[in-house]
Amino acid sequence: MKIKTVATYIIFFVSVCSFGFAGNNNSYLQKDELIELANTIRNDRVYYNLGVIYYREGETGRAVLNFKRARLLNPYDNLNKDALNEARRVAGAPSYIFETSPIQDVLLFPFTVFSMNALVAVGIIFFLSGSIALSFVFVGTPAGEFLSRIKKIKIWCAVFIIAGMVYITASIIRHRVVFDRSQAVAVENARIFQLPEEDASVIGMLDEGIECRIESENGGFFLIRSIDNKFGWVIADNIEALWE
Repeated sequence: MKIKTVATYIIFFVSVCSFGFAGNNNSYLQKDELIELANTIRNDRVYYNLGVIYYREGETGRAVLNFKRARLLNPYDNLNKDALNEARRVAGAPSYIFETSPIQDVLLFPFTVFSMNALVAVGIIFFLSGSIALSFVFVGTPAGEFLSRIKKIKIWCAVFIIAGMVYITASIIRHRVVFDRSQAVAVENARIFQLPEEDASVIGMLDEGIECRIESENGGFFLIRSIDNKFGWVIADNIEALWE
């Protein structure tokens, strides 16, 4: 019973942390102020509100760019999810590319339900809780004697420690995935060239708002691969990376 009570308090604390990190509302700021803020901090509410402004102005590419930033930072916020889906629809991105199976959603849920900062907090709280409790039990302090009365306390401590390590590891992996510097979006309609030269053969078009990956750079050109599997060189000014 005591273990359940402790776990309840831990989950409540983590939830408060999550809302505290992600719940700031910047909708009252002007576009220039949001751009300056977005260049200073990484916050999903800032990117969301900036994306809304670009969407209303008809700049689909920069709307997708900022909504995707917001979605990556806080994937279970429905505002971020719905806004990105709508911007992708306007951009003409194939919806099936982004669909996930129910099994994938279930497996990823424990690691994506929290914001980035809260995920780290979860790992630290679980790890420290298990480690400190286990130390008290082995050292034989009064607190350890009290904890020893709890059934299977050592197993529970081990579970907390392992869970903490898993969440900390997951936060490191998620950080690398989220802040992958090769992720980009076409902020303007762009011609796809066969070679990194403006007089080279045009082999396709990359529509504004279509997401892509930057494979390499050469003299003002990016070699990109788009989500709809287009590959070639585009002028760098037509592409903007998610993260600098």
